[in-house]
Amino acid sequence: MRLGIVPQGKHVLVAGITNSQTFTGTLPDPEDPAVLSNTQTLIERTRKAATQGAALAVWGEASTIVSEKGEEPLLSTLSELAKKHHIAIVAAYAVLLPKNEQSAMYHIKNKFTWIRADGSIAETYLKHHPVPGEGSVPGRA
Repeated sequence: MRLGIVPQGKHVLVAGITNSQTFTGTLPDPEDPAVLSNTQTLIERTRKAATQGAALAVWGEASTIVSEKGEEPLLSTLSELAKKHHIAIVAAYAVLLPKNEQSAMYHIKNKFTWIRADGSIAETYLKHHPVPGEGSVPGRA
């Protein structure tokens, strides 16, 4: 990146969406008020980026954690936001596996969902090569 030179041609404004949520080694409850507040902050920062002209907003890896039942409402909210503000969104989050699907090795799905500016889903991706001890189900597709 050359900070002193502005390239000519078409530019796309991209927003990196971050937060102050940290994972300490124990998985937080997706229904915990602090986690829900964090998720809402991510959504609001994405909305703000859209209103400031961003064409693409990208969340940092595992920016929040949701339950399996909470994933669809999150994606629905983001799809509506994308459609309303004409912004593409790459939402990176963890999905907590139900207790009966957890094992000593796997507790979450570390994934991202790419939402087009028209609100449709372009792709959902599960991390293929989790670091040892991460507890993520490896993606195959």
